[in-house]
Amino acid sequence: MMKSIVRMDVVGWFRKAVYSGMMRLTRRRDMRRYCVVSFPLIVFSVLSIGSPAHGSGQVIAGGYNDSGECDVPADAQTGVAQIAAGGTHSLALKDGKVIAWGANDNGECTVPADAQSGVTQIAAGEYHSLALKNGKVIAWGYNFNGQCDVPADAQSGVTQIARGYYHSLALKDGKVIAWGAKGDNYYGQCDVPADAQSGVTQIAGGYAHSMALKDGKVIAWGGNPWGQLDVPADAQSGVTQIAGGYAHSMALKDGKVIAWGGNPWGQLDVPADAQSGVTQIAGGYDHSLALKDGKVIAWGANDYGQCNVPADAQSGVTQIAAGGSYSLALKTPPLGIKPGPLTAGSQFTLGLSLTQSITRAFDLYLIADTPNGPYTIFLDGRIVAGIQPLYRNVRGYAAPYSVTVMSGAEIPSSMSGAAVCFYVVTVDTGKMPPVSSLQDLVPRSLYVITFDAAQAAVN
Repeated sequence: MMKSIVRMDVVGWFRKAVYSGMMRLTRRRDMRRYCVVSFPLIVFSVLSIGSPAHGSGQVIAGGYNDSGECDVPADAQTGVAQIAAGGTHSLALKDGKVIAWGANDNGECTVPADAQSGVTQIAAGEYHSLALKNGKVIAWGYNFNGQCDVPADAQSGVTQIARGYYHSLALKDGKVIAWGAKGDNYYGQCDVPADAQSGVTQIAGGYAHSMALKDGKVIAWGGNPWGQLDVPADAQSGVTQIAGGYAHSMALKDGKVIAWGGNPWGQLDVPADAQSGVTQIAGGYDHSLALKDGKVIAWGANDYGQCNVPADAQSGVTQIAAGGSYSLALKTPPLGIKPGPLTAGSQFTLGLSLTQSITRAFDLYLIADTPNGPYTIFLDGRIVAGIQPLYRNVRGYAAPYSVTVMSGAEIPSSMSGAAVCFYVVTVDTGKMPPVSSLQDLVPRSLYVITFDAAQAAVN
C-alpha cells in the first residue's frame, strides 16, 4: 500500500528589498525573527493501492531568504499537511514526516530520526524546532536556554505544541507546560499562572510572553514592555483562536481579528477585510496574517514583501504561517479539471487517516467533482450523482484514526473520459445549507482536503 499525494502546496512570497537596520523591535538582522502558529488543524491523508502517486503543485518561494527559508524543497511541494515558519527556517509535515529547510546553524533543520514518521503537529521557534508524536514532544536545534530539554510531563499525553523565541509550550489535559528561557525567564514567560493550569484549549508564544485560551478568554503572561499582555476587553470572551508575534498578540473573535502590543510597523492596524469572516491568524516578527475565504490578508512590516500577497495565495489557501520576514501558505489546487482522465470500470481504493482529534460534532462529505457535476461516494461502494453527507452529526474522533472508505470501487460511465477531483469536506453538524454544486459547498466548509482521482489507485 502506498500513499497518494494530498494536493496541498506550500506557498511563500516576497519582494526583494534593501535591508534597513533599525533599533530593537524593528528590523535587527542579528535578531533572527520567528513566528508561532498553534492552530489545531484537522488533517486527512489519502491512502491508495496501485500505481505510484504522481502530482504537481505550484510552489512560490521567496521572502527574506538569506538562509534559504523560502527555498521549498521538492519533497515539500506536494502532499504537505501542515506548515510552520521560524525565524529563518521552515517546517512542513508530510505523511507524518517533518521536512525542514533554511538556516541550520544550530541544527534546527537536522530532523531527528523519531520525527521522520508518525508526527502529527509541528512548530518552529527562532532557532529550534518542535514536533508532536504519540503525545510526546520532540525538540531539536538551539538549546542554550533549555528550550529543547523536554520535561517529563511533556513526554506523554500532550495534545498541542507552540513555540516561543527561547522557550517552548505544550498543552496536556488542559494544562500549559512551559520550559526553556534559562537565564532569560526574568520576564516570566515560563511561569504558568494558576488560571492556565486547567481548562486551556489553545496555546501560543511570543518573544518573551506566552498565551493561553480558556473558556473563550485570552490569558497572557511574561514580558509586557509593549503591552502584549494587556488583553483588551473584547478578547476576554468569545475568542476562538490566538497567535503571538515578537511583541504583539492576536486573537480571533466572531471572524474578526483583534491585536494588541507593539505597533511600530502597523502590525496592529487590522485592515477592514480582516474584521469579519476570518478563520485563521498568525503573527510574525512585526507583521500579521489572516485567512479569509481561502485568501491571505497581510499587514504590518513589508520591507521584504512579506505582506505582498501574490495571486496564488488569494484563493484556495487552507493554512498560514508568519515567519521572521517571510510568509507561508498551504494551498489546495483550485476547482477545475485535473490531469489523468479515468475510464469506466476502472477501480480505485480510498482511505482516510485522521491525524489530529476532532472535538466538535461535524458532518462529513466525500465528493467527486466531475465535468458532469458532483458525485457522492459511500462506504458501500455506491457513487451517486449529487451532494449527500457520508456521515451526519459525528461526535468527534480521537486521533489517530484510520478507515478504508472503499476498496475496488468502479468508476461509473458518467464519470468516465475526463479528470476527476475528490474532496473531503467537514462542516459543523447541521450547518450545511442545501447545495447543488461543489462551488456552493466549498466556501461554507470548515476544512477541504483535495486530491486527484488520478493519484488514487486506478487499476
